[in-house]
Amino acid sequence: MSDIDRSYLSLVLNIGYYYPDFNKKMNEIFGLEVKEWEIVIENAINTGEIRKDLDPKIVARQFHFIFHGLAFNSALENGIKSTDLEELYLNLYYFIKS
Repeated sequence: MSDIDRSYLSLVLNIGYYYPDFNKKMNEIFGLEVKEWEIVIENAINTGEIRKDLDPKIVARQFHFIFHGLAFNSALENGIKSTDLEELYLNLYYFIKS
C-alpha cells in the first residue's frame, strides 16, 4: 500500500470531520468537475464523436466516479496507477463512442 495515498485519504476524511464546511466545499468542487465533464460530453455528442442517445449528466458522473472510486480503492491497496485509470476511461469511451 502506498503510504502517501492512504495518508491523503485519511487527511481528507479527517478534515471533513473537524471542518464541516470542508465537505460543502468539496461537494462544490466535485459539482464543478462534473459540470466540466458535461461540457466535454456535450461537445463530443454535438460533433458525433460519441452516441447521441446518451445523457451527458450521467456520462459525466461516470467519468467522475471512475476516478474517485479508483482513487479511494487504490489508497487502500497499492496507490493509484495512471494505467488503471487510462484503461477504465478508454473502456467507457469505447462503450459510448459512435
